[in-house]
Amino acid sequence: FALAEISRVRGTLFQTEFVTEPFDLPEPIGDVVTITEKIYVPKREYPDYNFVGRILGPRGMTAKQLEQETGCKIMVRGKGSMRDKRKEEANRGKPNWEHLDDELHVLLQCEDTENRARIKLRAAMDHVKKLLVPA
Repeated sequence: FALAEISRVRGTLFQTEFVTEPFDLPEPIGDVVTITEKIYVPKREYPDYNFVGRILGPRGMTAKQLEQETGCKIMVRGKGSMRDKRKEEANRGKPNWEHLDDELHVLLQCEDTENRARIKLRAAMDHVKKLLVPA
């Protein structure tokens, strides 16, 4: 009984309050495009806050849940996005690691027809911006 109670409480602690109204997507118009949006993390205003942990969640579940609900790919990029600081320094300046020269940010990517992708991206941006306000 005690273990069940512990896991129940732990589960509610890490649950994020996403108010998910399923958004109505219009009929696809045009070709499929990939749209990306970058949201910078307010690391300067809150230097001690763990934004990466808040966005990813336990075992990446928060990000996975957000990706499923919005249909957008969510990636934490930039300086401070990697767990291993030595690996981050070693990769800085290498091809495909250019994002490490930028400030810490969340990269949202959506692949759909433009009219639908913009709606999905807006929903993902709203959710991520809520996570970037320290509780």
